[in-house]
Amino acid sequence: MKTFLIPLAIILITLVSCQKEDDRKNRTDDNRTIYLAGTEIFDYRGMAIVWKNGEVLYQTKKADNNHIHSIYVAGNDVYTAGYEKQGSLFIAKVWKNGEVLYQTDGTIFSEARAIYVSGTDVYTAGYEGKDIGKAIVWKNGKVLYRGDWRGNSQAWSICVYNNDIYTAGFEYLNSKCKAMVWKNGSVMYQTDGTEQASAYSIYVSNNDVYTVGEEESISTIWKNGEVLYRLTDTSAESIVVSGNDVYTAGTTFKDNKKVSHIWKNGTILYEKENVNSLSVFVVGNDVYAAGYKYDEDSKRNIPIIWKNGEVLYLIENSYFNLSTGNIFVVNN
Repeated sequence: MKTFLIPLAIILITLVSCQKEDDRKNRTDDNRTIYLAGTEIFDYRGMAIVWKNGEVLYQTKKADNNHIHSIYVAGNDVYTAGYEKQGSLFIAKVWKNGEVLYQTDGTIFSEARAIYVSGTDVYTAGYEGKDIGKAIVWKNGKVLYRGDWRGNSQAWSICVYNNDIYTAGFEYLNSKCKAMVWKNGSVMYQTDGTEQASAYSIYVSNNDVYTVGEEESISTIWKNGEVLYRLTDTSAESIVVSGNDVYTAGTTFKDNKKVSHIWKNGTILYEKENVNSLSVFVVGNDVYAAGYKYDEDSKRNIPIIWKNGEVLYLIENSYFNLSTGNIFVVNN
């Protein structure tokens, strides 16, 4: 299997609630619809799955070995992006309402990491390549941009704003790993390479470009290419901007325990223990997060939806492998 360098380990983030188990089941938000996408692992094979308000909306066949990284909802249509694993080869795939919309031809290694829908156009970010990976953006299944041919690069997040396409990821070249932001396929800004760095998530608001990632193993939030603030002793990989407020999610190790945080403008908004959170989404004044807890008795992960610091509901009987960008919330 060809190996693609991922320079920084992505550490999962945590959440928990002290409510009784019965109180946490089958709860929904009457004003909004919550979509959750991810991968259930059975016998080392992935089954891509989407839940709507805690109930299965659709899922792929286990035999197909599919994995989902990202979800976007536009009107009545649900789009997801990920890959199918065939032996040692990854094939980038996009689904619409549970059916394959398009996929790469399988001749080279490829993976779709993020998806964004603007009007009738479907944009996907990821990477592909034979010997080393190249960051790539597809538009409606066709290659739109590729990263610099000289280095190993990957695109992890995508956003479309005022008809411009922004992607975030990393480039590894000449023994330096740089956090990267591309605009319409050209480098918009990058770290200087003095420290290992990568960008995991991007959000554009009021013409400002916000990115979260890591530099020198320190979680860093950038605004328009300049450091906005850093979060020490933690790992953050999801960012959302609402008005003038910047929300991030991450995990800190405190007193030998894994402690999850939601930050608002660099200040802790919520602090929880022993449940992993990977994705944050803000609608109005409400902050949603998706994650999971590990159940010691059953030895499995239980997906969780969290709203304003309280567990909204759990999804039982799931062997779950959750990736960032997997929650999407819409008003009813």
